[in-house]
Amino acid sequence: MAWRLAIDFGTSNTAAAIEVQGVVRPIALSDGGITMPSAVVLTPTGFRVGEEAINAQLRHPDGFERTPKALIGRGEVVLAGQIVSPESLITEVYSYVREAALRRQNGEQPSEVWLTHPVAWAPSQVEALRTGAIKAGFVPETIRTVPEPIAAAAHYARNHSAAPGSRVAVFDFGGGTLDIAVLERAPQLPVGYKVLAYGGDPVLGGRTFDARLLDWTLETLARRGHEELAERLHRPKTMAELRAQTSLSRAVTAAKTELSTRPDADVSVSLGDDDAVVTITRAEYEKLIADDMARAAKLLTDVFERVSGPAPEVLYLTGGSSRTPAISQMIKERTQITIATLDDPKLVVPEGALFVGNTSARGANPGRATGSTPARPAQPPVRPAGGPAAPGAPSGAANQQRPASPVGPAGPASPVGPAGPNRPGGPSGTNGPTGPGGNWNNTGVVPRPTTGAPARPAPAPTGANRTQFPSGPAPSFPGNAARPAGAPQPTPSNSQRPFGIAGPGAPANSAAMANRERPKKKKLGTGALIGIIVAALVVVGGGIWGATALLGGGGGNTEETTAVETIDVPTGNIDCWDGSTAASGANCPALDSEAALNWVVKVDGAFCTPTEIEGATANECTWYDRPNTHLFIMKFDSHESAVSYGETAYGSNGSDWNLGEERTGLTWEGPFDQSPGGYSHYYVYDGQPYAIFARMDNGASGGHDTLSQFSNRFKPKSLADLRYALATTERV
Repeated sequence: MAWRLAIDFGTSNTAAAIEVQGVVRPIALSDGGITMPSAVVLTPTGFRVGEEAINAQLRHPDGFERTPKALIGRGEVVLAGQIVSPESLITEVYSYVREAALRRQNGEQPSEVWLTHPVAWAPSQVEALRTGAIKAGFVPETIRTVPEPIAAAAHYARNHSAAPGSRVAVFDFGGGTLDIAVLERAPQLPVGYKVLAYGGDPVLGGRTFDARLLDWTLETLARRGHEELAERLHRPKTMAELRAQTSLSRAVTAAKTELSTRPDADVSVSLGDDDAVVTITRAEYEKLIADDMARAAKLLTDVFERVSGPAPEVLYLTGGSSRTPAISQMIKERTQITIATLDDPKLVVPEGALFVGNTSARGANPGRATGSTPARPAQPPVRPAGGPAAPGAPSGAANQQRPASPVGPAGPASPVGPAGPNRPGGPSGTNGPTGPGGNWNNTGVVPRPTTGAPARPAPAPTGANRTQFPSGPAPSFPGNAARPAGAPQPTPSNSQRPFGIAGPGAPANSAAMANRERPKKKKLGTGALIGIIVAALVVVGGGIWGATALLGGGGGNTEETTAVETIDVPTGNIDCWDGSTAASGANCPALDSEAALNWVVKVDGAFCTPTEIEGATANECTWYDRPNTHLFIMKFDSHESAVSYGETAYGSNGSDWNLGEERTGLTWEGPFDQSPGGYSHYYVYDGQPYAIFARMDNGASGGHDTLSQFSNRFKPKSLADLRYALATTERV
């Protein structure tokens, strides 16, 4: 019987749920309840997880890690004298949950496995979860990932009618972290919601409250004449004292939980012959955590202030520590909105992830570390309505507007973190979701184009209404990716037929260019486009394929053919663009799949979905922190169709596009006034059917992003690399 599994790997605790025939139930992960500690300990006999790890920490303190999730993205750690990767700790936690789930389902493998993650995580962190799950034994094709607040919102929407455009806030107060998000109902998206803003604190959680209460308990003991007992519990030196300290910590946590429903709670302390009991009232406890509540209130206000338009209709409380009455009271005072809770807030996220799955499309690329199977957008990229402006410049004064408020809570604008040197940062200036300290996200779900019938916009104005394009270099992309090992590096050729080239970086919409006759086009097949004429050349040590392309050129009523450099592809075993190996006499996989487009342009930190745009297959990518910016990697049926798309959309022949020192193709850019208005760039590889379309929509403030603000988030392959990869797909 088919069943699905969801795992919420939390900072302090882990929970899981399964769905069988539409019924969702939690999995018992410990003897005492449905959740388990996320702790891991390395012992001489191997890893132990959950309650076993907590119990073993006294015997193996140097191998104990209480919060392995907090290590993701921080590199290797040392446990019990061994170097251990965070992924291996993830694997241990997921393995434990998997075994518990399989026991319940008689050993049958799940058809889907949903992994939840914080909304602010970088793609590398999300991928670490996926890697750990695969090593734990889950089938890669069954793994999906979803941001925690979207899972929580899906849980709420299960029993509540949520109209398109309605908003909900999620206040996830867990054991180790606080995560706040505002989401908007968007049925056209794969998971039904888009994130408008998010924030939080990676160290503010229930354990913070535990620490306050533990300090108060020890101080109270000392004041009441138990100074020695308090000191021994504070700085244990023997195994007995360590056990007593652990028991005290558990008693403090139990008292904290009891204070959620009672006016007071007792904390029992015992060590050898010494024992004592201290009583704390809820009023005293709330005074202890007052500063923490003020911090949470500020974070909540910051997130809400970054959202324009109507306020959320309801705030959903999740997380094991969210039951603290002071939290609900603070939220009511700050927001005046309805608060929704669940009987067990620890289960909101894992159960909600399964509800996300029930409402998502199925089947397309399930193994990607994103949300559910993507849906096809109903609207093609908006083309410009006017001529190009200067590279990277806004299309009008109104578009210069930027919010004056900070992006998020105080923090570094572009910290060095898990995503590595290419991790996105820089100015925000958008009206979309932003995070603390310039956070970004790599993985999860992002806004898509508005729905509507696919139709090409009206032609761009010409003549006096065209914006003149001052001289200067055209926008460039980040550096080129390395070419496959052993592949020759051909010299760029300017003899190929360019459309509307007026010299390197020259404007394409000058008067002379506007009046220039368009070149006569010659329809080319795919093989000709990549420049291969089969000519086997036998050399010592093996055969080498020679490749020559003939491209139409010239203008007016004449045609000329010019040879393109030879592309040599070995006849033996070769490495392919997708990491596979093609045996002698076999081709590499065709460069026309979703994965192939991801290879042509490597995109960092975005959520990408496959789509079709006016005859072209495409991947559409966008980012949490830049929801009004869309990047399309497109493959047309021919190079000429790709060029025609740009010429028709922009009303000009284009100008040179260079990657570094290499001439790569043609580029267009310009503003557009179709709602919501904005600015766009379009790039076409020379002689190839591949194109890149970057569209920056105006936000609520009237401003839009510029290419320089996100160009470090995607890296197109060089023309030489692309040609070589295509040659490997047609060497036989």
